[in-house]
Amino acid sequence: MGVLVMKRTHNRRIEALIEVWSKIMSVNKNWSREEIVNLLRDVYMKRRIEPLRGLSRPSDIYEKELASLFFVGKYGLGLLEDYKDVFYGALGFESKVEEVIEKIIEVNNASEARKIISEFISGDNGDSGIDGNTLAKILRIPFTGVILGFWPEEKFIKVINIMSNAFPELESILRKYVKFYIAFRTAEAIAKGELRSSKVKEAYKRALSVKLGFPKNVPGDHYVFTIAREVFNVSERVLQRVLPKIAKPSRKSSRDLLNLSASPTD
Repeated sequence: MGVLVMKRTHNRRIEALIEVWSKIMSVNKNWSREEIVNLLRDVYMKRRIEPLRGLSRPSDIYEKELASLFFVGKYGLGLLEDYKDVFYGALGFESKVEEVIEKIIEVNNASEARKIISEFISGDNGDSGIDGNTLAKILRIPFTGVILGFWPEEKFIKVINIMSNAFPELESILRKYVKFYIAFRTAEAIAKGELRSSKVKEAYKRALSVKLGFPKNVPGDHYVFTIAREVFNVSERVLQRVLPKIAKPSRKSSRDLLNLSASPTD
């Protein structure tokens, strides 16, 4: 079993994912994807943990959270060799996408990357076309790997740049995903106590947008607020200091922001 080093802001999440793996390992059976999704949902709800997400809370959010289970199991706990049936069965999509990501980074060529991804999609659902939802599912893997600390941020940036060149017709979707990523990282930095003022927060958002290659793609403070409050449980006192332009909302009004769907990514 591998050595798992937890990121402080995700300790509770990773502990929950370890519990899910413990339950999977305790039963000798062929787990279906649906069964694992239900198991993960039950553990998260019991522990009051929110899946990684942005403004919206899509109906398949717990299935998307299988990316987190994949990374903790493979890279954190080192379970791949002993549980190949799970990684290539119920978590087969995550395993395949990781392979695709590694291939497109290796070739680092827009036309080749487009071919690799199109072939993957064709084999997965019989359609060689890629839409916004499919793109979001693919990007969920590098996003989760970076957020949980198992992949370097440079890997996510490479994937975004390659995807941007390979699928120019989906630039608007990529921009929305980049905005989601920046908002999430900003909220995370607030939760970690790294951003203590509005001025520093704004500089952080803009610097990250430049680093990602989308300098005008800066998310608004409502986006950051919702993630910080709903996903990281940052106190209103801290949020009002770092996000002073946001009127002090009640818990209910912060949840109302979830109806403002910014992208098909989260």
